[in-house]
Amino acid sequence: MRLALADAGDVLEDANFNTKQANAGILRLHTLVDWIKETVRIYQTFGPVQQNQFYDKVFANDMNVAASQTDKHFSNTMFREGLKTGFYEFLSARDRYRELASAGLGMHKGLIKQYIRCQVIMLAPICPHTADYIWRELLKEDGSVVNASWPEYTECDDGLTKGADHLIESVHDFRIKLKNYTNPNVKKKGKNIKPNETPNHMTIFVAENYPAWQEITLKHLKDNYSPDSDVKFPENPKILQHLKEFAEIKPFMKKVMPFVAFVKTEVNEKGAQVLESHLPFNEREIFEQNKEYILRSLDLDSLEICEASSYRDQKLVGDVCPGKPMCKFEKRELDPVDKPRAEVTFVNVQPVRRSSSRKCTCTTRILSRM
Repeated sequence: MRLALADAGDVLEDANFNTKQANAGILRLHTLVDWIKETVRIYQTFGPVQQNQFYDKVFANDMNVAASQTDKHFSNTMFREGLKTGFYEFLSARDRYRELASAGLGMHKGLIKQYIRCQVIMLAPICPHTADYIWRELLKEDGSVVNASWPEYTECDDGLTKGADHLIESVHDFRIKLKNYTNPNVKKKGKNIKPNETPNHMTIFVAENYPAWQEITLKHLKDNYSPDSDVKFPENPKILQHLKEFAEIKPFMKKVMPFVAFVKTEVNEKGAQVLESHLPFNEREIFEQNKEYILRSLDLDSLEICEASSYRDQKLVGDVCPGKPMCKFEKRELDPVDKPRAEVTFVNVQPVRRSSSRKCTCTTRILSRM
């Protein structure tokens, strides 16, 4: 009930109490309690305390974000916003960590313990009874959770958050493109096109910098961006008239306005950060560090990350820009050393000779796709 009331709103308008949300909240709480029970039971199976992997750093930063934002909201008696950042979004951050870590070295016990403590403390102002049960009975902490200090937090790394979001969005986009590649819903002269062979390799093309003409276009849009106005950008004819003056843009006049339209759409969806000419994270490095996660998500055997500017076919990668990677699928014959394998040892228990008791051992490798 307290969870549903907090989620009903903080303003002077009528409370938006929703029975379905109340039931969903109860289910989330029970699921959280069950997960903590199981996690506490299997603590020892988690990885070491070191937090060196990309997903470990992202999750540690997510805890910083949740603790700082929730503290701010509760201090301003904005309980609905505090519940959003300290419970719902925090659960999503945990789920993302589990997904990313499952393809790597696994979750680390130090971070998991820290997460559970943070979650229980931030949940206590809304659901004190559930939080206190977890605190005393499951975590075996002394005293009551209401007397616990608020989780300490440091300055948040916005680049890590945006980098993780970009990774998840890119993999989602790759998955859609893979589905379209293997099952093209296109007809040619009244006949369905034969589906492509299931690929086992993907190449991701990334770009560190925008081409000169796009840099100029972005700078002009950024300089004339009005976030507080109903019309955030000048009219397209005015934009085009200004850009025509630049010699770098004249060879690309056919591409300028489609690019302007793309940027405007991205700004409406993601905010003014789209107008920056450089990403706050290293796109290629993030893909390199999470190769196993990408391969596992797409069920592929091999992955290659290439700089678009050095690729031989520039027409193919002409639209690649920072934050907008491109992928190419293909079927490759893997080198035997790259194929998944299982090593099996056969032992002949019969003597080689009547006069000898030595055993003959034969080792072979079975190559298969696992």
